[in-house]
Amino acid sequence: MVPLLGLATAICLAVLAGYASSSLATAGAIVMAMVTLVLTVLVWWMQFRISRYRVWQEDGAWVAESLVVDVASDGATRDEAIANLKEAVDLYLTKEPRET
Repeated sequence: MVPLLGLATAICLAVLAGYASSSLATAGAIVMAMVTLVLTVLVWWMQFRISRYRVWQEDGAWVAESLVVDVASDGATRDEAIANLKEAVDLYLTKEPRET
C-alpha cells in the first residue's frame, strides 16, 4: 500500500508543482484531485484486503472468518457464510451495510 500511496502522492505533487505559477483556483483543484486519488487508492486497498478470509465447517454450519479484521460470521451454506462475513465486515468498518 505504501508504494501505491507514495506513487500517487508523487504524481500529484509533480502536477501541482507544474501549476504552482497558475491561479489559486487551479492549485486548489489539483489538491482536491490529489486527495481524491489517495482516498480512492485507500478504498481499493481496503476492499482488496477485506476479501481475504477463511471458511470451514463446524457443527453443521459454515463459518467464515476475516484474516484482516477481527470479524467472523456463519451461515447454512458456504456462500451464505461468506456473504454474511462481507456484510459483517462492512458494518464493522463503516457501520452501514453495502447495497447488494
